[in-house]
Amino acid sequence: MYFKGFTGIGRITRTSLPFNPTVTFRFVTADIDLNQGVNFFLPSYADDEINSYKNLRRIVAPLTGDIVGNITLYITENMASTYYDIAYSAEEFILELYFGEGKARKFTGTKVETLTFDCKAGELVQANIATISKTHEQESNGDTDDFIADTASKRTSTEKIVDWTKTSISSITSKDLASFSYVIANSLIPIKTASSLLISYLPRGIQQVSGNIVVIDVAYPNYANDKYEIYDNSITFKVDNLSVTHRIVNHWSYRTPLSADTIMTTLEWTRVDQLPAP
Repeated sequence: MYFKGFTGIGRITRTSLPFNPTVTFRFVTADIDLNQGVNFFLPSYADDEINSYKNLRRIVAPLTGDIVGNITLYITENMASTYYDIAYSAEEFILELYFGEGKARKFTGTKVETLTFDCKAGELVQANIATISKTHEQESNGDTDDFIADTASKRTSTEKIVDWTKTSISSITSKDLASFSYVIANSLIPIKTASSLLISYLPRGIQQVSGNIVVIDVAYPNYANDKYEIYDNSITFKVDNLSVTHRIVNHWSYRTPLSADTIMTTLEWTRVDQLPAP
């Protein structure tokens, strides 16, 4: 039921949309923790200096906490655009993780801090999702077993995993392309108030969309025409059912290996706003 190579099954409920649609997925790893410490205040003494050691007190209080972590998974068909929409809009959702040993966790008020699509030639397309949540709770084993049995029988047995052949970049041919990554970073701002030790509000800061493109530096040995410049152009990224076109700025970085190895060239790119017409 838990399929080789996967640790468990996850469920995302999109509470910001009408009817709260739910999607399920299988994950390779899911490591989400409540990071919370304690604060030890200085001892306080009684007024009687002679007997003050008898009245020694140490005050201990909990610190505020953060529920953060990472999920690694392989992209299955028709799911790439869902992950993109959740990350790009920084919408809140409910995240449930059901592990193979019968344990489960539920996280509410969850948002995507970063989403990374990692596409390498000849390999399966992998995604890494870093999340921040407001609250968490543990599911009962009965609910866990029922959910996994239902999900495994209806969905995971027929899912297809997206491989390299379902990805592309508009400006570079597949024979030259070795890999590319696509990263959405939301710069979420955790805000804590007196109402809770956990996060009360989670607005988004300045979003950055960036990544890199790696090509085999044989067919085109000189992309930059011997000029160390920054270029701007429009480019389309495709990952299965996801297709997004950006205006980007980029610059090339060359690597000449010291030993016998393939010569590679890396383009670091960042999305920018649409430039005005000249």
